[in-house]
Amino acid sequence: MMKKIFFTFICFTYVTFSFAQDLIVTVGNDSISCKIDEIYNDHIYFNLEHKKELKSSLLPLNRVTYYEYGFYNPHTITTSSPTKKPLPKFRFSINGGMSYRLSPVDNSLGPQLKSHFDALKLGYTLGANASFFFNDFFGVGLKYSFAHASHEVQLTGNTSLNDVVKMNYIGPSFMARIASDKNNNAFIFGAGFGYLNYLNRFKLTGYHPVTISGETLGLNLAAGYDFDISDILGVGIQVDLVLGSLTTIQIEENGTIQTIELPEGTSEGLDRVDLTVALIINK
Repeated sequence: MMKKIFFTFICFTYVTFSFAQDLIVTVGNDSISCKIDEIYNDHIYFNLEHKKELKSSLLPLNRVTYYEYGFYNPHTITTSSPTKKPLPKFRFSINGGMSYRLSPVDNSLGPQLKSHFDALKLGYTLGANASFFFNDFFGVGLKYSFAHASHEVQLTGNTSLNDVVKMNYIGPSFMARIASDKNNNAFIFGAGFGYLNYLNRFKLTGYHPVTISGETLGLNLAAGYDFDISDILGVGIQVDLVLGSLTTIQIEENGTIQTIELPEGTSEGLDRVDLTVALIINK
């Protein structure tokens, strides 16, 4: 009878140990495959198999950084951690938000005009970005952004001044991505050069409308954070810095076009910062 009870106990212990493998990770970064018995009095008690023998042991909790019940596959004991799902290769985003020009306004203007041009700094922006990543970290992309601002000021009597400013940027970019440890959320960074143009249409009461335009090489720097919603969709927030200036402009009035070289130190600054939210498609 005693032999039968002892044999049953041994079988139960073996089955329990074989089919309920737990994990303990020590401060020395060692992984222990075992069966945790209990945690008591600042110690963790466990059983482990050594040379086909079942042995009991314990560790003080201050020597343990992590433990998990049922960590291992019941049929395959392994010390490797679960692999994280790779990030998508393709990212396409549509962005929209506010845009603010950084170039200062000439202080020699009167208070009305200075207030008018200060108001023209703030507008809205729309854009899109298509990126392909070679791996989880680096990729290339193509970026487009459009900025718009308008304002009207009443000067004297029936005289008013209306300004509409538009800017377009398009160019390639180098992309970098840093993923979160716990999910597929990621920081996104981009930098590139591209084509930047500027168009300002203004109309003063009693005069023909005037268009000022120009084009130059622009620099775009971007930083954002993507929130993963599903395997395909995400949302994000992004800050872009677009830098550029015009040294040559074209002025069109009543069908006549003039090209003017701006004097040194009086270039038209196109620097702006865009703050946007994005709808993201991952593939």
